Amino acid sequence: MNALFFNALATLLAAVSFSVSGSDSLDDVIQAAINDAEIPFQLEVSCANAQRRRSLAVYRGRVGVLNRTHQVTLSADDRLTLLQLLHDAGFSSFEARYGEKKKATKEEAPLRVSCRVHLEIATQEKTSVQLFDGAPSTSLLGLADALIDVAAAHQDAGLQITSLADGLVKLSDTVLAPEVLELRLVRLPEDASLGFILRIEGGDVSRQAYAPGDTVGDPTAQTLDACTSQKAIDALREASVWDLPRNLQRDGTTELDISVLGQKKSVIARSSYRHADDAAQIQFEELVSQLEDLPASCTP
Repeated sequence: MNALFFNALATLLAAVSFSVSGSDSLDDVIQAAINDAEIPFQLEVSCANAQRRRSLAVYRGRVGVLNRTHQVTLSADDRLTLLQLLHDAGFSSFEARYGEKKKATKEEAPLRVSCRVHLEIATQEKTSVQLFDGAPSTSLLGLADALIDVAAAHQDAGLQITSLADGLVKLSDTVLAPEVLELRLVRLPEDASLGFILRIEGGDVSRQAYAPGDTVGDPTAQTLDACTSQKAIDALREASVWDLPRNLQRDGTTELDISVLGQKKSVIARSSYRHADDAAQIQFEELVSQLEDLPASCTP
């Protein structure tokens, strides 16, 4: 086959390929992703009733976390099934809320959600929820169950961890996908000047300026690259974060929350707290120093 043939083939493929633009509707974008396996998406589904609680998080359209405790690998067929379910159910036209009741004037009761489906794909995102005690939407509840069932078929083959330490080892060895690491670091200086929030979640890393009651900056987010992921994991392991005291002493306020497949650890350090043992204080200081430099320390 000569070069002319390959040029003609490339032209033909380009003509039939699907593109996604900012003006496309959610329905168009879902259809494009059905036809193009390279279009990623994020999906969150959670439902609870008196009998059971079920949830599914899908990252990049390929990694699933079932009930917050099992990592499951989604095949190309699973990916297609999830998108087809969303498309065929007409998710793009779902109401934002189902089961909402009229409230008395000035009544401000918090919304209680029993079921939620949230989709982010290309240029679009949409959330639809079922409220407690309201008339149920069989469309939303049925879609949520069907979506979770796709991943639940792989639960027996899913990956679990026995502890946070185990989870960090499996992340370092790439047994677990980086998307299952959740980290939140809040740093507020003693003098109430501008602090920041660092987040690692769903395979992304973000930073934003933060001063309580004054400033909440727009987060600058980027994909969690291998360097940033490994530096964070190494710092957490070197500090034996799972063994650190719940409270330590440090200037200002520092809050650290870590979660991997349901295994969690939280540490809060404030100037008013009692000094912990020297080893723990040093470990935490070194850990925060390494984390607060991310992701800049990995930028070429």
